[in-house]
Amino acid sequence: MSDIQIRTMEEAFYLQTKAFLEKNSEHIAEIARLKAEVERLTAFTTRTIIPNELLQAEVVQLTRGGDELLEIIDGFYCPEKGLAHEVWSAAKKGKLL
Repeated sequence: MSDIQIRTMEEAFYLQTKAFLEKNSEHIAEIARLKAEVERLTAFTTRTIIPNELLQAEVVQLTRGGDELLEIIDGFYCPEKGLAHEVWSAAKKGKLL
């Protein structure tokens, strides 16, 4: 191929690309917006999932601790034993007495 043919092909490619971009500029802008939204949501979930996992682990630890505390209370005379069980049972269900 001669230099003129290559240059002509490059110019044709450039003109086709330019026409495509002009014709599809709205779509390209929407794709860029959607890409930015995906990146924002990915960053958000990365920031929130890890703390939620840590909080869930703490909930498990605290629940086990509360259950163990009730077992200890059951081993002693405690007039409020029934109330302690009732309050803990409600708390585990997310309710207040």
